[in-house]
Amino acid sequence: MEQYIKLFSHPVSGIACEVDAYNRDHRVNYHCQNIRYSKSMILKALYFWNKQMVNYFNKIRTVYNPLRTGIITQLQDQIIKIMDIREKVSKFPDTFLFSHRYIQDMSVGMDKPGYKYTKSMNIQSNILNKKYPMLFEQCNSYGFQEQTMDIYYRIKTNVGIEFTVFPNEHPYIPRQKISRVGMTEKGNVFVMMDNGAYKK
Repeated sequence: MEQYIKLFSHPVSGIACEVDAYNRDHRVNYHCQNIRYSKSMILKALYFWNKQMVNYFNKIRTVYNPLRTGIITQLQDQIIKIMDIREKVSKFPDTFLFSHRYIQDMSVGMDKPGYKYTKSMNIQSNILNKKYPMLFEQCNSYGFQEQTMDIYYRIKTNVGIEFTVFPNEHPYIPRQKISRVGMTEKGNVFVMMDNGAYKK
């Protein structure tokens, strides 16, 4: 089991692993959701995936088949997309961290999409989208990891290559205003805060 997890926790060798649905949902998901990689590691993984796609493309290109035209076109599109992702990831700050696709989103199980995230979470997402527009353009969706509340962005392709990006920045906290300053009977000073709705 330990060797299995070690193999799957590696961003390069992980692409070569294939497991059944039970192990994917109950073992890999649990053990891999908190693993983080540096930018250099995910770039090596993207290089590996791109190389595998190119090798497969060169292999089927030499085989004559009237149905291969669609496959070749699809492969070309995916190779270009992976190269584009790799180029954009190389421009991300070195502080960014990366992980597997097995991230449990905190909104899973919520019935109403409108209540998916709080106002503070949406503000944080908007701030990061403005700060890192190249990240927003490339990612398919964003979310907040369950328990840690870390914001993440999901990058994926049509051939199953998918990973997550963690900007690794502190969550947005709304500024509170001092509504009252006073002193207790024992002489202790207290400060009461509100969310800005208080008016004198």
